[in-house]
Amino acid sequence: MPSKPRAVMDTNVLYAALRSSTGASYEVLRRLRAGDWTLLLSNTVVTEYEEILQREAADLGLDPAEIGPLLDDLCLLAERHPRLEPREPMLPHPDDEAFAQLAVAAGLPLRLERGEGRGEVSKNRVPTTWPTLNPPAASAFPS
Repeated sequence: MPSKPRAVMDTNVLYAALRSSTGASYEVLRRLRAGDWTLLLSNTVVTEYEEILQREAADLGLDPAEIGPLLDDLCLLAERHPRLEPREPMLPHPDDEAFAQLAVAAGLPLRLERGEGRGEVSKNRVPTTWPTLNPPAASAFPS
């Protein structure tokens, strides 16, 4: 049996999943909870999740006290990489660096999204792609 996909989840995906239960980000989180894929986490990534979710808790309809338990649940579902060796920065946007560094430390090929100046790799780095989860038809989303 093939192993489950392993991936790093950007903060905007987690934020969008918590904001709406009708979009693709929610489906990504639902599939994580169903065990369809493995989330990779580092201390730096969890700290970013916490910082953003605490700041946006009111917009998400959450009490700030709910953020810790939510992140604890994500950590229980995740493959943890608590200490990453410092590496040369790979991306021009520092906010994305923790996610790229985690992907490399976990042995994932790097997938980079283009847009708004993000996703360009420094000289000597060549992005590859990794399999993505195919979202279900729109009718499969909760109404």
